[in-house]
Amino acid sequence: MLAFGDLALDGGEQILVANPMPGAPRDASTGITVARAAILDKQGDRWKEIFRCDEYLTNEKGFLIGAPTSPADGWRMQYAQDATSGLELRFAEATAGANQSATYVVRWNPKVKRYECVDKKSGRFLGEMPSLEEPVPRELLR
Repeated sequence: MLAFGDLALDGGEQILVANPMPGAPRDASTGITVARAAILDKQGDRWKEIFRCDEYLTNEKGFLIGAPTSPADGWRMQYAQDATSGLELRFAEATAGANQSATYVVRWNPKVKRYECVDKKSGRFLGEMPSLEEPVPRELLR
């Protein structure tokens, strides 16, 4: 468990958990190399997975727009909790030959109540796709 509490700043309880790669350093500020990470949300007396980082970045509605559409072998993950915007996750592919400069920012979108990628230039949330076979909506490519 890496973080616990009101991570989304919505009054609920969430947990950020990760499965670090063997031998990987574990420092939130410089990043943790993970094979898998997830955010679980307490709903009544049960915990439900609402965000997953494995080969892809997904939420309960699908694949996050703005994240890679090809599978990753691992991710370099940084996380920080901000008092006004909540938990922010930053992901970069950890595989050899991956575009090391590409970083994907994920935050809680309070309007739709789920974690989504954020466009770094405009700051707007990008949504998700139910499957990778569907094209990205044209309005999101601007």
